[in-house]
Amino acid sequence: MLSVEEYFKTILEEWEIRFQNYTPLKVSCDKLEGSSPHKGDIVIRIPKTSEEITVPHYYLGIYYPKSRYPHEHNTDKFTQIVKQFKPFSGIPLEDTTKATEKIAECVKILLASEKIKVDIIIPVPSHIPKKVSPSLQELTKIVSTYMGVENGTNLIERSMPIPNHNADDVKRLAHNQYNTLNVYPQVTGKSVLFNR
Repeated sequence: MLSVEEYFKTILEEWEIRFQNYTPLKVSCDKLEGSSPHKGDIVIRIPKTSEEITVPHYYLGIYYPKSRYPHEHNTDKFTQIVKQFKPFSGIPLEDTTKATEKIAECVKILLASEKIKVDIIIPVPSHIPKKVSPSLQELTKIVSTYMGVENGTNLIERSMPIPNHNADDVKRLAHNQYNTLNVYPQVTGKSVLFNR
């Protein structure tokens, strides 16, 4: 198994983003097998000004893409749940619903444990323009209702397609990941939790 920093480095080595200072959280997500909640920092370098912004980053576990980690992709328990959560064809709706509920329960536990306060939750769009996966929309709905905050589905849109996460062209993916997003003015000045 890779450390968190090693995992992210292999995927994001060309990004102007650093993932650092990850520590395990004392959070128990019994229903979400294989989860290992961690907290760390994302350091984002803004190319035009060279300014760096640090924001907290939480994750529930590591999803192993098949293209890079074929063995883990088929054996890791957390990855199996994420595969059910993702909108793959052939996955029964009942399995997707169960996976969404398990992930939502763990997110709620993490939010309560870390006392995270936000104004709005926004799901990150997929690589297809104007599309957010149905399971991510449902997760956002469940968690925003639980927290009593605004559901920001569709307040960020992708303007053009980008390669999916299995693409080999990591640099192009990283560049377009942010340059192809449009943010609506309703987000300005709000504390945002991105759901990805």
